[in-house]
Amino acid sequence: MSYVEELLRDAFGRWAGREAVVYGGGRLTYGELGRHIAVLAAALAHGTGAVGVLARNRPEALVVHLACHLAGRPVAHVARDASRPVQRTFLRDASASELCHDPNEAPTARSLAAEVPGLTPRPLALVPPPPGVDPPAAPPPAPASRVRTLLCTGGTTGVPKGVAHTHALFAQPVPEPGALATPGERCLVFTDMSHLSWYFAMPTLTAGGTLVLHEGFDAGAFLRLVPGERITRVVLSPPQLAKVLDHPECAGADLSGLRLLAYGAAPSTPHRLHQATERFGPVLQQVYGLTETGVVSVLTPEDHLYGDAAVRASVGRPVPGVSIEVRDAEGAPLPDGESGEVWVRGPALMAGYLGPEHANEQAVHDGWLRTGDLGRLGGDGYLTLEGRCKELLIHHATGTHVYPRLIEEALLGHPAVREAAVWAVPDERHGGDHVHAAVTLTEDAPGAHALRAHVATVLHQDHMVPEHVEVLTDMPLTRAGKIDKPALAGRRGRGSEGR
Repeated sequence: MSYVEELLRDAFGRWAGREAVVYGGGRLTYGELGRHIAVLAAALAHGTGAVGVLARNRPEALVVHLACHLAGRPVAHVARDASRPVQRTFLRDASASELCHDPNEAPTARSLAAEVPGLTPRPLALVPPPPGVDPPAAPPPAPASRVRTLLCTGGTTGVPKGVAHTHALFAQPVPEPGALATPGERCLVFTDMSHLSWYFAMPTLTAGGTLVLHEGFDAGAFLRLVPGERITRVVLSPPQLAKVLDHPECAGADLSGLRLLAYGAAPSTPHRLHQATERFGPVLQQVYGLTETGVVSVLTPEDHLYGDAAVRASVGRPVPGVSIEVRDAEGAPLPDGESGEVWVRGPALMAGYLGPEHANEQAVHDGWLRTGDLGRLGGDGYLTLEGRCKELLIHHATGTHVYPRLIEEALLGHPAVREAAVWAVPDERHGGDHVHAAVTLTEDAPGAHALRAHVATVLHQDHMVPEHVEVLTDMPLTRAGKIDKPALAGRRGRGSEGR
């Protein structure tokens, strides 16, 4: 059986009366969820092509995803915050024939249907299904290589790409043995279903737990929902975690029920992690992964508590079934401790990128994916990331390679810096790159000159000192919770900055 058939078997059987999904003021039991999935799967089974989903964090998105997989049709999750050209290209490359959307997305859905040939919009609503609905018969067995889920990368360092996955993405949905969900688990989901929140939501459902869906991140909502909905597990990005820690209600909130607080998608800082451990207890788990790979490695709560500084600065060790190598520019493996590009092999690797422009792009070689991340492996198997290959700067004056992540970590080491981002500004006249940075600060805000001096003291390299430091009240974030560097590069000069 597929994971959806197994879920429906339990939903219609022993879990029928158990709470499955909480959203706003509504609640669905497993029996109700199962009937919705069964009804929609029966309708979708008569169509062809991928089914696009353009929806906020609503149960409708969950129902469509599972119904498509039960009916044997690919599901294409459209990122709501992507540009219209990106959405249009994604749906076209996915060969989508229908676009299921919630009422709030109706204008966008109609526009996309007018722009993508053969695309029909389908409004979504959870209409109570008739009583006595049984699970539909399973579709005929499909090849293991059949594409079932289509996602879009965040485009943090370039144009977003469509990514095709088989059911292997959900075959091992638990990121790490100690993180196994149990029937009593209640998982709070902030990120849209168009992102890899699926990878963390599915273990909760398949174990008979409860998903609490929330549209968009809000630190105040987090602090209210954790005790109010008895939340036991949640996934945040480091910027989101920082907002929770800085919220005035954080100190008095009852967060004792949290069993697992996973974070990832961006670098954090030692003092922030120490602060989070003091506030939340031994529940932190760092997760490293990509849209193309699923979860690659984890830094466990034990690593946070007992690991040395090098371990806590890493992204942990690979999860079961995943292998990691660090290779040079020619693809040859490097010895432990040397820096290079991170390559990953595992059961959840993508089937490929969508679109004719990527037809000749060889991201996967003999079962290994080139991640585009720079890093190094320790002899103990811990992976430390150093940035993105595409973010590598060539300093305009010295020609020296500059890794933005090292500068970001130096800035984040200052106690007054909450968030930091570093990027390249090309020198159009002489060639090479200028180093620019943006930060958000605590109330005790140092000037840009003091921050530049701090970086010089930490790194001892003048060419790694940002030429401009812009002070912001908030960082722009992608839907995955990462700092949106293209947006920062496009807005430079509109905030307060200094040399």
